[in-house]
Amino acid sequence: MTIALLGCIFLMAPFVSLWKRELFVFFVLLIASQLLGLIHEFDFGFAGYFDINAIIVILSGFAIGMSANRLREIRGSVLAKYFIPIVILWIYGTMGPYWRGHSSLFYSIKYSKQFLSYISYFAVFLFLRNQKQVDRSWKFIGWLAVYLSVFEIAGICTRGYVFSLFQYDYRPEPPIFYKVYPPVYTVMIIAFLQVLYELLFNKKRTGRAWVFYVVNSLGILFTFFRSYYLALCAAIPLVLAMKGSLGKAAKSAVLIGVVVGVSTLGIAGISSKNLGLGDAFDSFIGSGVRELVHHTGGSLVGRDIVSQGRMAIAHERYWMGWGFIDKDSEMGRRMGRRLGRGLGLGAVGGVDTGMIDKGYLDVEMKFGMIGLVVLYGTMSFLGLRLVRLLRSVDDIKFQARIFAAAAFVFILIIVQYVHASLTYQFAVLPLSIILGLIDRESMLLRKRTKSSEAPPVTGGSK
Repeated sequence: MTIALLGCIFLMAPFVSLWKRELFVFFVLLIASQLLGLIHEFDFGFAGYFDINAIIVILSGFAIGMSANRLREIRGSVLAKYFIPIVILWIYGTMGPYWRGHSSLFYSIKYSKQFLSYISYFAVFLFLRNQKQVDRSWKFIGWLAVYLSVFEIAGICTRGYVFSLFQYDYRPEPPIFYKVYPPVYTVMIIAFLQVLYELLFNKKRTGRAWVFYVVNSLGILFTFFRSYYLALCAAIPLVLAMKGSLGKAAKSAVLIGVVVGVSTLGIAGISSKNLGLGDAFDSFIGSGVRELVHHTGGSLVGRDIVSQGRMAIAHERYWMGWGFIDKDSEMGRRMGRRLGRGLGLGAVGGVDTGMIDKGYLDVEMKFGMIGLVVLYGTMSFLGLRLVRLLRSVDDIKFQARIFAAAAFVFILIIVQYVHASLTYQFAVLPLSIILGLIDRESMLLRKRTKSSEAPPVTGGSK
């Protein structure tokens, strides 16, 4: 039954998307979310060779292929040039292991699928045509964000019961927390940034906007990925300050502080352990700050212990990295045996070059220090370009979308110390989609402006 359902969706998505092109974004997000948690990610795959990431890459390739006659529009895009270094890194990471005899081309491509989610930018930018399609695509992102936020809130309030009804992995964290791992949860951050900007700058604020703000705020908090929330608190005032809105930056800090305060009160109130406000805040936010400042706590120290073996392997190819090494490849099996001996475990299975809990090590393992500088430099320049674009447009709704993208880029850079957000699908895919939407909307805006400024056509002399 599951296979039949997935097969129907996979076969239907391309043809339905040709009818209404914004549904391409809908289907990609639906698949990335594991059909909203109703189907386990393992049920999408076949022996690890055809999985969610492969489906997304195939759908993106279809969208690009059906837009081949519009490839010349890339020359007029605002953001496409920032994807050139990313494409080069993918080519190197795929071909490098093959050239060195470390892996077959098949295994390199197999392991590169998550990083290859960056091509969704080209698919969205080329496949969508008009403003209505762009607006509806943003609505799909917002709907998924609300869904995941409500899911998080309901799971916490029911002490994990709601989580047990779905296929997402989760675990209890005493005294009252439950940590769940929904895919593409970063859409909640994007939606939060959008609505925050509109609350700050749109004088026609609505009650619905405030509801979305509270729901998305709680959804982000209840993921208990503290690094993202702390990075969010830093990135928002940073982007607003670069935009020149220092007063709004201060106001945003107050709005975020209110949410944290209310959440702390709620946690203290519903805790069966009778947590005080200080203990509740420490469990929620404070301990994360303390661990980062003093480099203490099980979270960071545990990452260091686990990463020691990979760090040594990464330093063997310090400048150029290993590329995309799959655990089933020849080099992947060698690395697995080496790490197993280092940890005193004896023979173990193969390992890949990924390290999701240390983003900078993940990038260094794959692309070396040169690739690390290229990737982080590209993302930094991309964030700055988005800020310049933000300052150049007047429409509040479009500004909110650009602000969300700019702040999101800086958030993904900031969390590299503890999370590999620039090389895995959960962040790469939403980022690529919204950048494609912004680039398409920017081009549509320029065309409208150029059309309105064109002189009227007059008849010739008689």
